[in-house]
Amino acid sequence: MNRDEIANKVFLGRAKPGNDNPIAPTVKFGINPQPNHSYDPEKAKFHLKKAGLTTLKVDLSVAEAGFTGAIDAGVLYQQHAKPAGIDLNVIRESDDGYYDYVWLKKPWTCGYWNGRPTCD
Repeated sequence: MNRDEIANKVFLGRAKPGNDNPIAPTVKFGINPQPNHSYDPEKAKFHLKKAGLTTLKVDLSVAEAGFTGAIDAGVLYQQHAKPAGIDLNVIRESDDGYYDYVWLKKPWTCGYWNGRPTCD
């Protein structure tokens, strides 16, 4: 996914891509793991081919209950995945009952974690 575009368009520039690190760079002893990941649909195509696939179809269940902007993020993610041959089917779920009927019950869902692990 194009993390910078999601940070700018969904979170209106108030977010920064985390490079798959749960520890924020502002935390004492925090590091930025290498390599820095960037949007690369050709690399995704390479890995699909390595797995014996030329295309992939997956469902992503989203709702604003997961986090504000989750639906927009899902639609952007869908657009980012398409050039890699990934058909991302964004399923807009109801906010009502999201955590009872969707979260951790469907294969791929959205959510937001406010907790911050520390390394000290």
